[in-house]
Amino acid sequence: MSKLRLSLERLKKQFLRFYFIGFITSTTCWFLYEILYYIKLSDDFHEASSWAISYTITSFLAHYLHYRITFDPNRNYWPSLWRTLLIYMTAMVFSTITDHLLIASGMHHRIAWILNMGGFGVLNFFLLRWYAYEDVFSEITPVEELPQK
Repeated sequence: MSKLRLSLERLKKQFLRFYFIGFITSTTCWFLYEILYYIKLSDDFHEASSWAISYTITSFLAHYLHYRITFDPNRNYWPSLWRTLLIYMTAMVFSTITDHLLIASGMHHRIAWILNMGGFGVLNFFLLRWYAYEDVFSEITPVEELPQK
């Protein structure tokens, strides 16, 4: 089995774990969003403020779960946390702008929410893998060093 094949298999497994964890954290984010939307935090930026706050809160949960399950938990926790939060907060700024623009153009706020989560989720996966967890293709264990099942 080639290194590239191992790398793609590892990437696929991480991607599936990422989206499984993403489903859990997105569901949590959705419930928070709906609660904050019901409370109506802002008259001018009602949907966007609910989005930004729920996204920020669940970013900490997402980091912890991705650290423990998606990526290698043997790495140092704190450097991955600040890098993850940098990625998530940057994505939050751009996704909040996107959310606001989609809603201002007439899209239903829940459809905008789903599009934001899906679109920025793919981007987040690759940024987290490369920057937050420093997990790149070049760090592949040769076949002869893999543990036998």
